[in-house]
Amino acid sequence: MASIIVPTDFSENAYNALFYATQLFPDEECSIYLVHSYETSLNDTISKMDPAANEEIIAKLRATVHSQLEQLSHRIQLDCAGQNLKVELMYAALPLNDIINDLIENLDVQLVVMGTKGASGLKEIFIGSQAVDTIKNISPIPLFLIPRNANFMNPKNIAYATDFRRMITHRILSF
Repeated sequence: MASIIVPTDFSENAYNALFYATQLFPDEECSIYLVHSYETSLNDTISKMDPAANEEIIAKLRATVHSQLEQLSHRIQLDCAGQNLKVELMYAALPLNDIINDLIENLDVQLVVMGTKGASGLKEIFIGSQAVDTIKNISPIPLFLIPRNANFMNPKNIAYATDFRRMITHRILSF
């Protein structure tokens, strides 16, 4: 059984990476851990002046994120009808890398698949800030970065990029 973490910011680039992830193991049972960090949204909306209002803000934000993740889960399952696909929803007001690393430590996942550019989608930016942070801070499993509008092709060769600051383990290279 394949297990894949797919972070999302609900952009089309993130959905393309999600669809790509489902195509990597089309004939296997596959668990997708759909992950969203709402830390930035929460920090932007909470009130420093009225802590009582924060509980309501947090509850609404959590409900909105959960609803968006459920819609995304339904969409991908419709688009991948016939595949043995299980989608788990994960979200928290924590940095994305903390959520991903916690899942890596506590679940048997093989890889992380994410889009290269997120919701801001600035054309002049090759790779988004979340992707850069993820490259620098997750370990010890492979990370697939999927470019915007990439069509699925079964990977034949995979490059392993390193700055030689981390120990290269068998688990990293065994994918």
